[in-house]
Amino acid sequence: MSDPHTLKKVLVVISSDLIEPNSPRESRLISRALKLAKASGCELEFFHVCHDPSLEQGMFQPDPAVTAEKQRVTNQEAALLAEMLVRLQSEGVTVHQDVRWDHPRTDAILRKIQDSQPDLVMKESRDHNYLMGLTRNTDWDLIRQSPTNVWFVSSGRSNIANVMTAVGMTSDNEDPFTAADYDVFRTAETFAGELKAANHAVHVYQVPSGMGLYAAYAPDMIAAISTPALNARLERERKEVAVLHGQSIRRFAETLGIHTDGIRVIEGHPSDAIPDVAQELDADLIVMGARSLTRWERLVRPVTAEPVLADTSCDILFVKDDAETKIPLPDERPLRGSVPADLEKALTDPPAFFGSPSSVAKHQEFSPALRRRILQMWEQDVRARMREEGEGGPVRTTLADVLNEINQAKIGLACDEPADESSDRTLAAVG
Repeated sequence: MSDPHTLKKVLVVISSDLIEPNSPRESRLISRALKLAKASGCELEFFHVCHDPSLEQGMFQPDPAVTAEKQRVTNQEAALLAEMLVRLQSEGVTVHQDVRWDHPRTDAILRKIQDSQPDLVMKESRDHNYLMGLTRNTDWDLIRQSPTNVWFVSSGRSNIANVMTAVGMTSDNEDPFTAADYDVFRTAETFAGELKAANHAVHVYQVPSGMGLYAAYAPDMIAAISTPALNARLERERKEVAVLHGQSIRRFAETLGIHTDGIRVIEGHPSDAIPDVAQELDADLIVMGARSLTRWERLVRPVTAEPVLADTSCDILFVKDDAETKIPLPDERPLRGSVPADLEKALTDPPAFFGSPSSVAKHQEFSPALRRRILQMWEQDVRARMREEGEGGPVRTTLADVLNEINQAKIGLACDEPADESSDRTLAAVG
């Protein structure tokens, strides 16, 4: 991976329901990625995974008809995404795209990360229910398996004004601040600077030392076995841990060149304290570390990342450690979506590309939905020119003729479409 503090490429994982060519900025994920690209000068690569279980290949021999249908759907999604990106490129941001038919979705994303080597992955955060690691979904798996930093975007935050950085989450070491914590803080400072946001450092420590498992899964156990001797020992350990953490915080602050007053210290379990403090600070983005764990390790070990993502309504950026991640090989060769040639010219200047509206309706390389949109855009342009000419004099007859040709092309396109054309998008994955 390249330097995490220098953004050159951001991989934006996008799902079918977010591909809206007519209003791409209405997606919080896309608007957030655009703002980051404009602030940092990085390029954006949009990645979309298509899949439908009903089109799984036979066990022994691939069916050419099934493969052709997969390719058709993937090409269709690629054309829709390309149409949306044409609008984003007009805002001065360098964008690329990759649409693949692949499965499982998480594995496909991990393979793309390995191929593309981005500095950051951005994905919309979906609704989660966390139950001690028993459940799984793409977000959980990316937190633990992605080899690069992952930013989950929440639909509830329109702007990033307050960043909260969680550092020093381990309480069983002599020094709770590790090299990863310095990386987390510097990464948070980079993003806060790019987005002109305030950065609030928070350190959550857990006492008594060595009882993290009970605090995570059975907080009432300590109260149930309480005795005067145990209480005295716990109070002694609490004071020892507080002194230790105070010393560690001073070293951490001195190394980073910040004042110790700028680090808020909270006693408690991180999975509980981080969401509470984030709400108190009105944080728009939480930056925290995440270890690379297998699903089994996530089940048997106390974890923080997944519960925090489940319990917060703001964005969360997980800064990954340097552990190696095993990227699974695909069961079959993924199919890549092919974008129609000169799509940008077809969308921005239909008269020059097609010559006539009837040519749009007959252009089989584009999907019926895309041809309809091109005719609508052409019609809007003609009507705008007719209004302009109407304000300054008589309207040219040629414009009225073109408008009539567009209407005829629309009628012809509607007659040629199959009855079930409305199902064009149903095969694309939503994750």
